Amino acid sequence: MNWRGILTGVFKTNLKGVDFEGANLRGVDLRGADLSGGKRIRKPRGDEVDVKTLPQDVSPAFYQAVSNLIAPHLQRINMYRADLREADLRETRLIGVDLRRANLSRANFKEANLFLADLRGANLYRSNLREADLREANLSRASLFKANLSDADLRGADLSGGWLFKVNLGCADLNEADLSRANLFMADFNRADLSGTDLRGADLNRADLRGTNLRGADLNRADLREARYDSRTLWPIDFDTEAAGVVKE
Repeated sequence: MNWRGILTGVFKTNLKGVDFEGANLRGVDLRGADLSGGKRIRKPRGDEVDVKTLPQDVSPAFYQAVSNLIAPHLQRINMYRADLREADLRETRLIGVDLRRANLSRANFKEANLFLADLRGANLYRSNLREADLREANLSRASLFKANLSDADLRGADLSGGWLFKVNLGCADLNEADLSRANLFMADFNRADLSGTDLRGADLNRADLRGTNLRGADLNRADLREARYDSRTLWPIDFDTEAAGVVKE
């Protein structure tokens, strides 16, 4: 179904429970709309977790525990393979939404809440995810070619095997995220937090690591040839910059 005419100007609309599988939403304005899997998520014993009250400044381990607890009981909005090219999704609540293999190229997700969202295999070419909340989101095998994720919160997110060629992750928080086997060629990590991040087998060739915090990161088999760093860059203990082929500026 083509939803573009139906959803013209649904600014701040509650769309929870709508099935958008395969829908054509190209260019639709969904700013501030609530497409989350539900503000309250019921646990097996009957208690409720209010997602809106989850704190912003706790450890990724806390969010992993919350994720394990509530994810099986989250009624996800189905946007599988939906066409959201160039859609305006600024400040949208997309908690737990199923966006697997969706076409999100050039979509605007600035300050959107994508906590626990499933974006496996999604096309996010040149999408704007600046300051988006992507904690514990699954972006494995997603294409983020030239996407803007500056200042985004990606703590505990799964970006394994993703295509992040020339992605902008400046000042992003990737604490304990999974970037194993990801293509990060020429990625911008300027002043990003990659502490505790899994970068095993990742391609960081010619990446910008100036001012990046890599303390505790796993760089086993990562390709760092010609990656740039400076005096502010924090490496894992005993990391050999000369052997890695990185370039100091």
